[in-house]
Amino acid sequence: MRKHWLDYRKLSIETLLHWGCLLFLVTWAVLQFWDYRYFEYYNDGVSYLDMADHFRQGDWVGGMSLHWNPLYPVIIAVFFGAILPSAFHEFAALKLLNLSIFFILLASFEYFLHIWLQLYNDQMREESRSEVFTHRIWFFIGHALFAYSFLCLNNIGTDTPDMLAAALMFTAFAIFLKILRGYGTFRSFFLFGCITGIAYLAKNASLLCLVACMPFLCRQRFKTHKFWQKFIIAIAALLIVISPYIIYLSKQAGELILSPAGKLNYVWYVQERNANIYAQGNQPLRLSLQHPIRQIFFKPDVFEFAKPLQATYPPWFDPYYWFQGCKIHFSPSGLIITAACNMTFYFLVFFLPCLIVAVVIYLLNRSPIVSAQSLVSNAILFVPALIGFLQYMCVINLIAVFPVFTTRYFSVFIILFVFAALTCAVVPA
Repeated sequence: MRKHWLDYRKLSIETLLHWGCLLFLVTWAVLQFWDYRYFEYYNDGVSYLDMADHFRQGDWVGGMSLHWNPLYPVIIAVFFGAILPSAFHEFAALKLLNLSIFFILLASFEYFLHIWLQLYNDQMREESRSEVFTHRIWFFIGHALFAYSFLCLNNIGTDTPDMLAAALMFTAFAIFLKILRGYGTFRSFFLFGCITGIAYLAKNASLLCLVACMPFLCRQRFKTHKFWQKFIIAIAALLIVISPYIIYLSKQAGELILSPAGKLNYVWYVQERNANIYAQGNQPLRLSLQHPIRQIFFKPDVFEFAKPLQATYPPWFDPYYWFQGCKIHFSPSGLIITAACNMTFYFLVFFLPCLIVAVVIYLLNRSPIVSAQSLVSNAILFVPALIGFLQYMCVINLIAVFPVFTTRYFSVFIILFVFAALTCAVVPA
């Protein structure tokens, strides 16, 4: 009898579970693409499309925005230049690009999960701990968290660079973990620096989380040959990638700045408590602005913003331009309200991942605990995730913005935090 090229009987349960999870994720993503193919996600997608149009026409200066990072619209411009969609099919083409980015994200997560499991096995051997979770359990938890993070909290219909930034972050974290395992070649350090910089060009919040990993690399200085030369190469690669963009931002803003969006969000949601983009806050704030939106009629309110920005919706194409000159002041009441709202938000976002892990542990009929030693040894894994959560804590009111639009910020950080917590689990004697 002729044998089939794929003998299912010889496949392990881990392999079948792995491929089953991948098939489920791909199918769900394709269905989301079809469901959202003509869906417009808020005004962000329109701004990115306008930037891409400028880039396709060679107008790089007119296409730059201090509020939106340039990598995603550059990719949109290249993709649209290749397939040339009609105006009617532009949003469908954008969703097709999002689906392609999702597949790249899934591949980067698989690479990250592979390196993570190798590091997990190394830690179990070094600390003489018994495994709490087998590989098949890791596959299930990992892909369940991935589905929750990128198909529920985020999805194919969101025309934002979050999935692109997540793909770069997972790749950078995988290289970082590989260096920690003792495979710190010149190429690894160089790639880590470059990918960290490219992730910043996709989303500002990526930079601080990845840069926070660099001091921990110093733990490898006695284990890695020519460590300091390699470390300097990583720093140099990072600076070469991000310096032109930071110089441009600082020149346009008139001050050294890494993320104008953070300043604006603080003014909108903490200082002014959900200020209207047209009213632009209270009268003192409006008087301090260099380019306030012009109101030409009252009752009804009519605003004019035809110049100087050439875009479909200029107020959201570059919000920093309209709020340039705004004064920031310390607002204790605003900070307290924002922190309380964000703590509630984090609880709601974390509830389902914790429930998934609790159900898995219950089904395993095991009672792992977290030791103080394991927390200290794995602090390196918690830091990027905690920084990701903390940098939003007192800058933006995540509930006031509408939770449906802000859950996408934390997709990567949820996976990192839960993975780090599970790595600390030990079985009591």
